[in-house]
Amino acid sequence: MLDRIPLSYYALSGLLNFLASLVLSAFVISKNSRSKINRIFFIFALGASGWGLFHFLWLSTKDNQVLADFFLRTVMVFVILVPATFTHFILCLLNVERSRKINIINYSISIFFVLTAYTSWFAHDPP
Repeated sequence: MLDRIPLSYYALSGLLNFLASLVLSAFVISKNSRSKINRIFFIFALGASGWGLFHFLWLSTKDNQVLADFFLRTVMVFVILVPATFTHFILCLLNVERSRKINIINYSISIFFVLTAYTSWFAHDPP
């Protein structure tokens, strides 16, 4: 059933995600840029918008496999970073006591995987 849906619909969902997240991040930071919670949510929403942008670019790339691979790996960078920023936002919102240690561990793991996103450790290179 899903094989009958044109690929352009999936690409458009990435573009809509990019635009909605970008507008939301701009709105939140414009309301109070000095608030720590707003700044962290801004970073989280920017990560989601980057995810949407590169998802759109990946699915919009037609006959260039090298460029498509680059866009896919860049999508994965945002996929890796978004959960860490979301956790940081939630811990800040809930004012959790040991959130600093959790965030350091969380971001360290994320940065490790981001550093491997463009290598064959993360995924095999295209043939």
